[in-house]
Amino acid sequence: MKKSRNGLRIIILSMLGTTLAIAGIATWLAVPLVPTTLVSRPSDSQMIKSFQAYREQYNQLLQMFQTDKRLESVGEQDSDWSPSPESASIDNARLQKYKALLEQLHVLSLVRSGAPHGFEFMTYVAGLLNHGYYKGYFYLEKPPSPLVGDTAAPNAPVGDSYRHLEGNWYIWYEDF
Repeated sequence: MKKSRNGLRIIILSMLGTTLAIAGIATWLAVPLVPTTLVSRPSDSQMIKSFQAYREQYNQLLQMFQTDKRLESVGEQDSDWSPSPESASIDNARLQKYKALLEQLHVLSLVRSGAPHGFEFMTYVAGLLNHGYYKGYFYLEKPPSPLVGDTAAPNAPVGDSYRHLEGNWYIWYEDF
């Protein structure tokens, strides 16, 4: 009887150990991947080229969002919309246009932010919980601070930094 109990204990402990090992490996593999876009941080020169290539589409998306004053945010996920398109009286054709532009421009979210007329176009995010970065474009009527020559420079300030693109457009980088 003792031998069968010991054998059962060994089997249960082995199964538990194997389960914990598998769970640990799965967690180790998954955790760094979940909150990132799996894309390396783009340089400012890449951001400038992308903006120049799609300037008209960025301006179109901005104008749509400025017109739809009830919207606070839009994005690639339905949960990124505040309020919902229905609550903001966005018809299906306009909703599809938003979604097409967001996808074409690789904009993860567009948010009213900063000054009263500030608009944040988040295009990249990477990191875990409380350490990482956001990068994208900002449209502001007044110059933001701090302005830097390169948001990816090693001496760039921690927190938000901006690089002037043209007119009221800026490259935006935020360390968190």
